[in-house]
Amino acid sequence: MPQKFGMRVRTLREEQAITREDFCGDESELSVRQLARIESGKIIPGLEKVSYIANRLGMKIGELTDGESFAIPRRYKEIKYAILRKPL
Repeated sequence: MPQKFGMRVRTLREEQAITREDFCGDESELSVRQLARIESGKIIPGLEKVSYIANRLGMKIGELTDGESFAIPRRYKEIKYAILRKPL
């Protein structure tokens, strides 16, 4: 799935004739390197990055992902809840 998502992002970005540098702007939300890795399918972006990408492309997340869901790894959920339950 990462490669399919990445190829879709790249295709849509190129159809709008936006360079990676212009797409990422000041890189405060997404770096050019991260975008390149997403487009090549090397990494799966988190929800924040997917939201940013969808916004930059002028679409909703569901449109960008073709309705596919991004599964959160089980280990991530386990760690998150362990941290939330730990007293300060």
